[in-house]
Amino acid sequence: MKKTTKISIMSGLVTAGVLLCGLPHAMAESVPQNNETYYSVNVPSEISLSPDQDETTFTVSGNTYQKRWLDIDITSKNNFNLKNEQASIPYKLDKTKLEYEPQYIDKDSDSFSESIKVSKNEADVKYSGNYQDQLQFTMNPIETRTIQLDCNGGTVNGKDKVAYTVKNGSSYGQLPVPVKNGYDFIAWKDESGTSIYSGSIVKSDTEKLYAIFNIGKTTSIRCITNGVEGQGFENVGIVDMYANGKLYNKDTTATMWQKMGYGGEIVLKNIRLEKGVKFIDEASPMEGCYVVTDENNNLLEVHVTANPKGVMYDLNFSKINELQELINKTSAQTVTFDDFLPNNITKIGELTSYKSKAYVYFKDNSLHIYNPNGGKVIASENCISLFSYISVDNLDLHNLDVSQMKDAGYMFNHCSARNININGWNTKSLINCNSMFAYCDKIKNLNVSSWNTSSVKNFHDFLFDCTSLKSIDVSNFDTSNCEVLFRMFGLCTQLENIQGLENFNTSKCVDFAGMFQGINAKTLNLSSFDTSKAYAMNYMFGGNWNLTEIIGLNHFNTEGVANMNDLFRDCYSLKILDLSSFSTKNVKYINNLFTNSSQLQTIYISDKFDVTSINSTSIFDNCTSLVGGAGTKYDPTFIDSTAARIDGGINSPGYFTSISDKPLETTQTNESDMSDTTGNEVRNVETPAKEPDELETDSKQNELESQQ
Repeated sequence: MKKTTKISIMSGLVTAGVLLCGLPHAMAESVPQNNETYYSVNVPSEISLSPDQDETTFTVSGNTYQKRWLDIDITSKNNFNLKNEQASIPYKLDKTKLEYEPQYIDKDSDSFSESIKVSKNEADVKYSGNYQDQLQFTMNPIETRTIQLDCNGGTVNGKDKVAYTVKNGSSYGQLPVPVKNGYDFIAWKDESGTSIYSGSIVKSDTEKLYAIFNIGKTTSIRCITNGVEGQGFENVGIVDMYANGKLYNKDTTATMWQKMGYGGEIVLKNIRLEKGVKFIDEASPMEGCYVVTDENNNLLEVHVTANPKGVMYDLNFSKINELQELINKTSAQTVTFDDFLPNNITKIGELTSYKSKAYVYFKDNSLHIYNPNGGKVIASENCISLFSYISVDNLDLHNLDVSQMKDAGYMFNHCSARNININGWNTKSLINCNSMFAYCDKIKNLNVSSWNTSSVKNFHDFLFDCTSLKSIDVSNFDTSNCEVLFRMFGLCTQLENIQGLENFNTSKCVDFAGMFQGINAKTLNLSSFDTSKAYAMNYMFGGNWNLTEIIGLNHFNTEGVANMNDLFRDCYSLKILDLSSFSTKNVKYINNLFTNSSQLQTIYISDKFDVTSINSTSIFDNCTSLVGGAGTKYDPTFIDSTAARIDGGINSPGYFTSISDKPLETTQTNESDMSDTTGNEVRNVETPAKEPDELETDSKQNELESQQ
């Protein structure tokens, strides 16, 4: 039953004279017929302003009991005018309705306190005397009920099941976030499987909500070669990988990490190490993890068992090639290729990895490599790992003839040189650049501006993790035959400028995953990108902390894309995204699509972007600034695929805004370059993309997680 209590307060707003005294301290308390108290409310005995004040505040405080909610309406006898016999002074309250809807987790009562501002509507009022009004507070206790929150192995305040107060037909309010060791909370769901968040409306038949979690910790194997951390068995060897007893990846060098539940196991078998690579020992012995070796310490198997805290199992390897052996013997700091026959030198070695003969002599703290038949040393077609793990300060290779080189995979992988001179290389035959400069973390400059890349099909990890590189000029790159751009510039954490990117022809590219992951650019001009063949875009822009603009994004054709996991993850500086050209008709994976993009405010889409049927549990985690087109604000319990729709208000909330609601932009044309585009003027008419046979990147990971 609704109870109403009236409280009179004398309120003085004056510009001169003596303030009026109010009534004694006021308190209202409800006493229903069953003698159960529903609320107690305290209000001040007077409210006043001194002559030189334009505003003041007063406080309404109290308690609610018996798991009741409480509404308080504030009205005025004189319609918010302070009066005396001669005149009136209008005033206002910054709020006239107070709503208290505590959830009463583990308690039956809750206290509240609300500050209310009183201000004159006219700051220059010159009246004098005493003015007064009477405020009335109407208390309305609201009938509520409790439902159970089942934490599904997690806890809220240490309890696995808690009572939560709701009102039929009202919103749920701020639901608590449960915790579970080794897992990430995703959403609350009701008995029908519908995701519930703070703005969801309570149905009369809902009795319980269930917490949904994802495996939060990873289980991984990492190789440390010559003291340098790598990823998986890249540049170490090839293995067959088993997850929970099933063959997961055959003949792979890929990163060995999985999100697995407690007790899950990764096993590596059929291990084939590269030439010159030797297994040493476990770098980090851990419970549940072990290796199997033969009597000569050859590595046969690796076993890793998951635990709730996560596992990083490190293995030590050594790798040495014939050039490094000579560097170690001479302590040379520079390696130089000569294009002439030297005189009066002593040959100290011969290298066998080249198409021509390659002799070596030592002079002035440098190793010199020359062709004893005259002319330049000629590189072979296969230059895989030719300078990988080389530990030297300078590599002067501009006189090395690479005109016949086709495969440069891992060529400089993990090379510690500070300077690599490859000026003027003739790369007309080059086809594979997979991991060519990956992990060259000391090079600050690299001149590839004259390269002929018209035959290159694979730029997988081309500059991956070159963490000292700040700028690169790829203006002359012809990418018209390239099919893989996976992590081409990935984790170049200081890379601010990629010159010539706007000229890339990507019409044949299938894999864009991680292409710009974790770089330091503020703007990316992708206005020339053709993504009609794209299949993988996961982590394409993920981890770009400073990225504020992606020119051309609203022209992307994504009809063939299957993987969008982490596409805009950790893009902390992005505020607006126009995805109006994005089609998700073939998308299968969208986990963490916008996760941690905490300044992202608006995402524009068209009706071609529909992922509500995809069972993805975490898309908007920590997108704290995001607001949908109808005003739906971010809620940490509403981050799954249900929220990935155009905002329809309280009955159909979402975080997207329809492209039709995007304000028209005024574009200023630079007369000196009429061809420049802003990336916001037009939208493409897209053509269907053919789907390749396999997803190269992390679709298997998603399949594994779905089986947990």
